[in-house]
Amino acid sequence: MIQAIRSLWDDFRGAGAAALSVPSMDGAFRPNQNLEEAPVALACDRPDNVTVAGGRVYLSSGARVLALTGPGTAEVAADGDAPVTAMAGLPDGTLAVARSGAGAVLAVDPQGRGAGRIYGAGMADITAMAFADDGALALAVGSARFRAADWRHDLMHPGQSGSVWLAPLSGAAPQRLAEGLRYAGGIAPAGPGRFVVSETWASRLVTVGQGAPAPVLSGLPAYPWRIAPATGGGCWVAFLAPRNQLIELVLRDRAFRGRMVAELDPEYWIAPMLRPSDQPLDPMLKGVQRVSGSEPKPWGSSLSWGLVARIGADFVPDFSHHSRANGKRHGFTSAAEHDGRLLATSHCGFVVSLPVDQR
Repeated sequence: MIQAIRSLWDDFRGAGAAALSVPSMDGAFRPNQNLEEAPVALACDRPDNVTVAGGRVYLSSGARVLALTGPGTAEVAADGDAPVTAMAGLPDGTLAVARSGAGAVLAVDPQGRGAGRIYGAGMADITAMAFADDGALALAVGSARFRAADWRHDLMHPGQSGSVWLAPLSGAAPQRLAEGLRYAGGIAPAGPGRFVVSETWASRLVTVGQGAPAPVLSGLPAYPWRIAPATGGGCWVAFLAPRNQLIELVLRDRAFRGRMVAELDPEYWIAPMLRPSDQPLDPMLKGVQRVSGSEPKPWGSSLSWGLVARIGADFVPDFSHHSRANGKRHGFTSAAEHDGRLLATSHCGFVVSLPVDQR
């Protein structure tokens, strides 16, 4: 009852959860051009889910699993009919691959021969996975209502059906660790029996395990997505897109949002985007974003952005890498360390490589 009254009061005053303000890109999130200027390790269509297994780097591209074989080159390690939605690897070469509508397949041989158990078959799309210290597989499900490719629909409805599951080595049915999350976009180990999860639409990180999810880093300036362990403790977080006051306004105007979703193509929604848009109907194409109607402003308001951040073991942000509003490398969805380098995937078609200690 008290929470319901507080929500009504916040709606009336435009405060609390109903506030339209968003955190600024400052401090550890101060903008730079690191992602825009980083060397390209591979160019391919919609790279995603970069991970390391058995000392090799794997990533997904649509329905394919690619293995990096050298600078700018990769070979097809596995192919399928459905898009890959999540991957996780172990030092012994074990690779787990989740596909839309198909659960997670555990396979030591990335070629698909000798594929092992299938976890969570029939559940909603798995959006991220991570192996626990005992080899159990943690599964993050972003939405129980929408497929992984329809994440913007979940934001606009708005969704609160994300969940986290733990699939034991025995092959038994997965155990649910958390539910009711505002989209579980990423997951990584956070100690024995615990995992850190990105609650994307709440713009925060939470830990899950025994008991209710516990917030550990809130008020982020962008939407956190997949998480990967970092050398020396802590983690890397890939951010989907920046938070924006216009989007915050749309999320709070139920009538406008309902008409927008019902009447417009999703490409033209006032919603986060994975790549810069030059469409004439782009809602952010006006002077707020551009100088003299042509050149984008690096500091302009944008529906897309490139951002990967290093979060310390104490869940305090250390530093971050950016591709700003005028950049061409936006929509970073995953990152992983390999041989002293940070590899990060941009939906714009790039896998970039930076030194792990570059600031």
